[in-house]
Amino acid sequence: TAVLGALIVLPAVSSAEEWSWTLLKDISGGIEDSCQPDIDINQADPFQLYAFVFPEGVLKSIDSGKNWKTVGLEGITSGMIATSPINPDVVFIRGSNPLEPDITLWKSIDGGITWRGIESISLNNVAFHPVDPSKMFAVTQDWLGGTLLSTDGGETWSIPQVNYIYPW
Repeated sequence: TAVLGALIVLPAVSSAEEWSWTLLKDISGGIEDSCQPDIDINQADPFQLYAFVFPEGVLKSIDSGKNWKTVGLEGITSGMIATSPINPDVVFIRGSNPLEPDITLWKSIDGGITWRGIESISLNNVAFHPVDPSKMFAVTQDWLGGTLLSTDGGETWSIPQVNYIYPW
């Protein structure tokens, strides 16, 4: 499954040489240049997908993308999604919400039913450690040096003890 421009599509392979694509959802209405769509297939439950589209917010599918419902954060811009590799209900969205401009990282522990803002650092992307979901990594463009580490599932962030290449 991929986001191509403003379409969520599912690849289908009929043979080793032939690929085709099935349109799952057209999300082209209202997308601005500054908004980045994203999609994530949950490793713990591959039938469960999360997608971010502007202005709809976070969309969730529990049937491999056949049906979608909005699960919050409408109006958020530039969303990037990270789902826990072992718990399909733990989801992080990196993005800006005009209603709460100081929050840039949002967390749900109930599959998108509720969201809580947990960070105000300017993040570019977040990712879970593939084996230990209590460890997370983030990339930032500010004075923190480019890389952040969380050892408590994204609740707090620190600069890991590594050598950095600073922009100045």
